[in-house]
Amino acid sequence: MLGNLQGYHELILLAVVVVVIAIVMIVVLSVRRRSAGHRGALPDDPARRIEQLTRLRDQGLVSEEEFEAKRLEILGQM
Repeated sequence: MLGNLQGYHELILLAVVVVVIAIVMIVVLSVRRRSAGHRGALPDDPARRIEQLTRLRDQGLVSEEEFEAKRLEILGQM
């Protein structure tokens, strides 16, 4: 079958194979990055989330109203 293909058909086939391999590699690397991120500190830990929120408030990045609303939201998820 491949012997009947002209030169440009072989190039197209090669390009398709390369693209498929690239997509598979991107998906695999993406999954590895996500799973590596979950191995560290638990982001769903309410105490850690409130500590991070407090730092944001202390740095002036979050208003007192935003802080209190988010803190109550985090506590409500417990």
